[in-house]
Amino acid sequence: MNQTSQTPPMESTHGTRPLQVRWMDQAYHCVSSLVAGDKRQTPKVLEDYLNLARQFPSLIHTSGALQAVMFLRKKAGGGRQEGGKSSAHDKSDAGTLLLEHLQRMLSEARVSFDKWDDIARCPLDQYLRFTRCAMQSAEWLKRYSEVLIEPLVEQKGPGKEGA
Repeated sequence: MNQTSQTPPMESTHGTRPLQVRWMDQAYHCVSSLVAGDKRQTPKVLEDYLNLARQFPSLIHTSGALQAVMFLRKKAGGGRQEGGKSSAHDKSDAGTLLLEHLQRMLSEARVSFDKWDDIARCPLDQYLRFTRCAMQSAEWLKRYSEVLIEPLVEQKGPGKEGA
């Protein structure tokens, strides 16, 4: 019971619920909305989302949060479209969805930017806080993706291509 370590800023409570609990709830809501309800996604989008969600925490760790976000923006289309080769599901692609979910989770920690590009110009302490929060948010999205999406993707299996 003797606790001598300080609680990191991201563990502080806002209201009555700790940030980790709010992130957990938000991640569950985000990922579960992909497999049920109005925003249900195609098996291909689910599989792509699962793969991105699995890779994203490692990408943040190895490349940094800014580079990881820029990678997701590129995966999401990032404003650059070539000719008529845009995706059939522009707003529902995995990169766009993961970016939206990350943004929702970061807003729980009151870490938000008007534009993703503002991250590059923020002071070091804000960038480090953003990185820690992005990493923990990404871990929650990864966990729930593995629990809620992976069984659906495995169920599809080889040779059972869905629409």
